[in-house]
Amino acid sequence: MWPKLVLLAAVLIYLALSVAGSGLAGLARRNPNDKRASLYVLLADNAEQHMEAVLRRLQRVARRRVQPLSVVVIDVASTDQTAAIAHRFSDPALTIAYVYVADWPHARAEAGRIADQAPADCDVRTLELRSGRPSFRQVM
Repeated sequence: MWPKLVLLAAVLIYLALSVAGSGLAGLARRNPNDKRASLYVLLADNAEQHMEAVLRRLQRVARRRVQPLSVVVIDVASTDQTAAIAHRFSDPALTIAYVYVADWPHARAEAGRIADQAPADCDVRTLELRSGRPSFRQVM
């Protein structure tokens, strides 16, 4: 009886950790048969604590998809390792472009310009990763 209870507890802990660790699942979940292109625009302000987790999740999603996933990181005058982290994550399934801007109004304008230039059938999502926030937020 005890081995069954231990196994059940282990499964429940695993499921709880899986759910807790997939905070980006709602943003990045895609059907592997979805053939639409996807573009994520990340507005980042000293976001090294979130950047790696967000890019790793998008990288996992990109590897399951038919179409490559594109990411544009708009760095808002970061003084931390945000740029280095963004440059490290490119691979064949995940294309990352990096843009540096001086302030938030310019960052939002650049994000709007990028979204406007995306093809009509492209799924464009914009996320803000800001220092001092516990997480991120989807803004567009």
